[in-house]
Amino acid sequence: MAYSADVTAGLTYVSSSDESGSTPPSKAFDDSLADASEWRAGATEIGALANGVSYVGVNFGAGNEKEIRRISIRQGRNGAGSRYVTSVLFQSSSDGAAWTTRATINSLTAGDNNDKDIGASAAYQYWRFLANSAEQSGVDTWVVVEAEMKIILANVGSGLTTGLKLERLRLVA
Repeated sequence: MAYSADVTAGLTYVSSSDESGSTPPSKAFDDSLADASEWRAGATEIGALANGVSYVGVNFGAGNEKEIRRISIRQGRNGAGSRYVTSVLFQSSSDGAAWTTRATINSLTAGDNNDKDIGASAAYQYWRFLANSAEQSGVDTWVVVEAEMKIILANVGSGLTTGLKLERLRLVA
């Protein structure tokens, strides 16, 4: 399978909240790994309060639904080793209200790219990462440094025929 590049650029972003308005959800999808460019959950979602509450995601817009098949998430403060969760639910929704879990990602760590292939489902308008554990320091909010979503590329060949063009076929007896 061949995947697209990240499809989250230039969209409407959603989150449970953000810390003091200075860390909007768009920063989780901006292709930057800098500490100054990260989404942080709001102050009411500290430690165990992040579990099942804190989320960040994308609204692809009506008529532009996507079937996401591969995700990547980098979380926690770069180099600080905190402000991360160990489990995330990846969810989809048609209306931004009723959510269905498409994947559970466990054993997450801070600072690493955590990649996962997602099984086939359908195209949805909304996709999000939902904290499925407490924030690990217990006294801070969840931070997502960078998140990506990818789709499967259509009409891509496989094996030896990829990129080849058949010019002429000659049969010999």
